[in-house]
Amino acid sequence: MDDQNEALTNKYNTLSSKQDSLLEKYKELEKKKKELEETSQSEQEKLNAELQKKINLLEESNKQINDLQTAIDKQKEFSSTLLDKIKNALIGFTNDELTVNLKDGKFMYLFQISFFLNLAVIRSIKKVRKRLVSGRGLSKTKRY
Repeated sequence: MDDQNEALTNKYNTLSSKQDSLLEKYKELEKKKKELEETSQSEQEKLNAELQKKINLLEESNKQINDLQTAIDKQKEFSSTLLDKIKNALIGFTNDELTVNLKDGKFMYLFQISFFLNLAVIRSIKKVRKRLVSGRGLSKTKRY
């Protein structure tokens, strides 16, 4: 019986030490689990903060894009209006009297010399008519 008692005591001691060892491991695992949860939570907060920054940046970019699109639309409207006004102003000219070229981003309008000569002749005729009507005569007119 002493042998049995001693054997049972040894088993009890062995089991007790194993239980203590398992309790230590359990406590370590609980501690690591808590650390992982805290790390996971802080990592998730960091990721959420980064996500919010990206969302804000995206919203700002979209606002800038919309502003630029509005500016482009206004510029197109202005250009179209200007082109219509230029077309209407130049409606009286024929193709052989006017040439439109684009040079360095600017429209260059080249009028035929005959058009300007016609204007000069018209102006001279008006001057002559004015002198004749006023009675001064043609003596002071220039010859061309």
